[in-house]
Amino acid sequence: MGKPMVKISRRKKIYYNNTKDYECACCNDELKNKFVLSAPNGKYRCLPCALKYNIIVAIPTVIRKSMEEKDMEAV
Repeated sequence: MGKPMVKISRRKKIYYNNTKDYECACCNDELKNKFVLSAPNGKYRCLPCALKYNIIVAIPTVIRKSMEEKDMEAV
């Protein structure tokens, strides 16, 4: 199954980043091989920071299921 991409609004989306070397704009964590929230001003955030700073209200169900599947594969 491919990694899902969800549009939160016209200008924000959550997707799985497996190619670019981005850093989280809030915590400076590396975002390669993680789900990323992108914003139009070039700021990329990890999902925990996006929740913490109320940029998104909750992680979409499709993304959460994909994260759980990835955790199951790691075990």
